[in-house]
This record gives sequence, structure tokens and C-alpha cells, in this order.
Amino acid sequence: MFTKKNLKVGMVVEWRDGRKFMVTPINDDIVMVDVKGSFSRLSQYNEEFDCAFHKNLDVMKVWSLSTVGFDAFKIGETHRELLWEREEAKYYLTLSREYFSEENRYLNCSIAKQSYFFSTKNEPKQFPDIKTQFTRAEAEDLLDQITHRTGIEEVKKEGEQ
Repeated sequence: MFTKKNLKVGMVVEWRDGRKFMVTPINDDIVMVDVKGSFSRLSQYNEEFDCAFHKNLDVMKVWSLSTVGFDAFKIGETHRELLWEREEAKYYLTLSREYFSEENRYLNCSIAKQSYFFSTKNEPKQFPDIKTQFTRAEAEDLLDQITHRTGIEEVKKEGEQ
């Protein structure tokens, strides 16, 4: 299992909000700093990379040191190997059976196109941008959108995978 102890100066991390940071020393501390100068102390994180004061700052991915010298100080994924990615519980969003049959009551969503429909819980292979399983944060955002747009209030999260 990859933990905070495995981090090395020069590695790149990605926060939950999508921003990327480089692990670097400052004085007697180790911090994660981005190209704009934003930073967070590594001491503010637990061993599983959860931030003590804000969920959006949780580390979601960690990349290796650069394999090419001139990219060593670039904050990005180029010439780096993905070492760790957080795995989160996934949820299905379903309508009550009074609206659809048991089989066709699962939310299918294209986040890129901001469109959704209800069908089976199988993600269609011919449409890779359609998702049927969502993280807790995605599910909560989608619930807000769907109930606001449609007035349907019976959409519920179905058990964790």
C-alpha cells in the first residue's frame, strides 16, 4: 500500500480538485506546491493522504520522479509513472420502481455532455463517456441537478460496490 511515507521530493501529486503539485522541501518541512505558489504542508495529511482541514485537498493520485532530467521540475505527468490512485466507493443512482421497471431505473450520465437518462446499470461499451457508477461527491452533485431539473425527488443512492 502506498502511503505518505513513500512520497519523495520531486514526485507530483493531484488533489481532489484536479490541481497538480510537486513535493518539495521548504525550511524544515515538506510541502506540496503548485506553479502559482499555492502550497500545503504534508504534515496536514494522514497516511492515506486525507487532508485534515478540507476534503478538496485530499491527494487522489501520485506520480513518480521524472525519468527525464529536463522534466524533473515540471509539475505534470510527462515522463512520470502513476504510482498510486485513490479508489473510492462507487454508487448507483436509482429511481423508485413506480417510475421504471426494476431493470431500467438506473441513472446513466454523460458528464461531458451534461445529459442523463434512466436505463440498466450496465455501462454501454459503445458509449465510453456514459457512466452508471459515481463517487459520493459526483452522486451528490447529480442528485442536486436531477431533482432541480425534473422535480423527481425519489432518486436514491444504491449500496456501495
